[in-house]
Amino acid sequence: MNNCLMQLLTLYKIDLSQFSLSIDEHSAADILEDVVAQQSTLLSLSNIQLITECHDELFCYCDNALISNALCTLVNNAQRYCQSKVLLSVVQEDDYIVFCIEDDGKGYPESLISSDYKQLPQIDLANGNTGLGLFFTETIAQLHIKGDKRGFIMTDNNSQFGGARFKLYLP
Repeated sequence: MNNCLMQLLTLYKIDLSQFSLSIDEHSAADILEDVVAQQSTLLSLSNIQLITECHDELFCYCDNALISNALCTLVNNAQRYCQSKVLLSVVQEDDYIVFCIEDDGKGYPESLISSDYKQLPQIDLANGNTGLGLFFTETIAQLHIKGDKRGFIMTDNNSQFGGARFKLYLP
């Protein structure tokens, strides 16, 4: 609940133009460790295996608190929809550091596989799907700019486990 409240407050401040990022260099492995520390108890209670993959030499320039918050929310969502495992990984692709969350669930519904996450479908309260996590992460990703590159997200159902795959690209 705390993550959701922080996301709503951040989005509110962004809307009022009263928000600024706190960009610094961070180890991608340290960011993953933070997410694991925050999510491991819930995952173990649900008998969900959380697998992490990251090279120690990967670093990114980002707002660590916001990125960790977004990743925690997305890992939590993956835990809700997976069967038994979630993979949290980080790789470098061209000029981007890419945080990836994959699961072995049924995958994203077609309505959540889009290139415009600001135009998500109606809220699905019956299934607990508000779209806030994707909206927040897309908003935060786009605030991360380096030269002519801007952060973005992608969703698809190409997980190596057969389920959903989420990617956060940071320049």
